[in-house]
Amino acid sequence: MKKLERIKGYYDKNYLEYHQHMIKTNHYSAQKRIINKIRNHLKSPILDVASGTGYIVGLLKKDEHKLLANDLSPKMVELTIKN
Repeated sequence: MKKLERIKGYYDKNYLEYHQHMIKTNHYSAQKRIINKIRNHLKSPILDVASGTGYIVGLLKKDEHKLLANDLSPKMVELTIKN
């Protein structure tokens, strides 16, 4: 349990840096390309485990899927809701 708390604490502290890293390294662009390739094969409900900043949820929201997102970090969850 201590390890999970450390991980949660890390992402709670560094969630904005994580978001900037995803932008800078083009990870969001890669996620978008992958979602676009598989989009026609996806069916509801969709569970995004470790949803991070919610980027993938945002992409799938446009398709009117039933989406469930979860993350260990409350700060990441807040960012998902905001985005």
